[in-house]
Amino acid sequence: DYVTINIPGIDGFDNRRVDADGKSSLNFAEIIVFPNEPKSYNVTITAFDKKENSTTTTSVLNISEMPDFPKMYLADVATAEELNSDIFGVPMVIEHTGEYQYKANYYCQKAGTKIFFLPQKSDFTPICFGLDPEDNTKLTDDPETAMPIVLDQANVYYEINIDVKNSTYNLKTYSIADAVDPIPHTYGSISLDTWGDGGSWLQEFYFGYMTSSPTEVLRFTQDKTNPHLFYLDTPLFLEAGTKMNFVIHNWHSDGWWNYCTWRVDNSDEPEIFGYYGKEAKYTNPAWTKPDHVGDNWAKPTVNVTGNYKLIFDAHLERAKLIPAN
Repeated sequence: DYVTINIPGIDGFDNRRVDADGKSSLNFAEIIVFPNEPKSYNVTITAFDKKENSTTTTSVLNISEMPDFPKMYLADVATAEELNSDIFGVPMVIEHTGEYQYKANYYCQKAGTKIFFLPQKSDFTPICFGLDPEDNTKLTDDPETAMPIVLDQANVYYEINIDVKNSTYNLKTYSIADAVDPIPHTYGSISLDTWGDGGSWLQEFYFGYMTSSPTEVLRFTQDKTNPHLFYLDTPLFLEAGTKMNFVIHNWHSDGWWNYCTWRVDNSDEPEIFGYYGKEAKYTNPAWTKPDHVGDNWAKPTVNVTGNYKLIFDAHLERAKLIPAN
């Protein structure tokens, strides 16, 4: 018939009564604002029938400080469905640079791109970092009120630093020309040192999606605007339940390995496509980032049958496999 909700210390929940209008069940939803301090609250819910028979359940609600999340993600999509429709890469993992501090590097292809930051991969709740609508120089973690950070310049890279404890952020841009990647030669040029002997036989240099041998590589197309950005022209048709097995690797006429290649941080759930340069004789000398992934092939499992587009950014060391529209 009705329930009472009692949360001592919270206004409006001193034996708060919620009527079921004679029904045997009810749904009740309301945002409760708790003081911004670590504390435990006892919650007592009592249900009554028409004869005033009752049953009571109790629980303890713990309010804690903002945690130092081990991972943070940048979401440039609008819905939870889009967060979960990829095979990997959405949302994009960013760097954890210090306690409560994170840094995102992101290539903005379209002016007006909207982004949020999430400590969980699959939803915008329970925590979503965006602009505080009452002070857009600050962040809020409330998914109900957070406004997106809008990136207003196209064809530039953004560097965004956030501090989730102090609710602060700052951003800056840098040009495509200033971005560095490890690629050793001009893509598509006759520069591949076939035998590694200084150039007795040079062949065309390119790389792409490889599942078996360097003699069999699905060639990437290099983006016309951003030379760090690559993709497969033809979508990959993948069936649900398929366990993929691939790396990004250069083509070689005789199947020599690891001239220019990328591996992943986690085979089953790849988030970083790091340059695997320890065996590479040639690397762009401007690239000073040390190897930070092992000899791990990407082996994610496909959940939904369909056509998927593979996109790779060699500067960011990030890739994504998303539904082809």
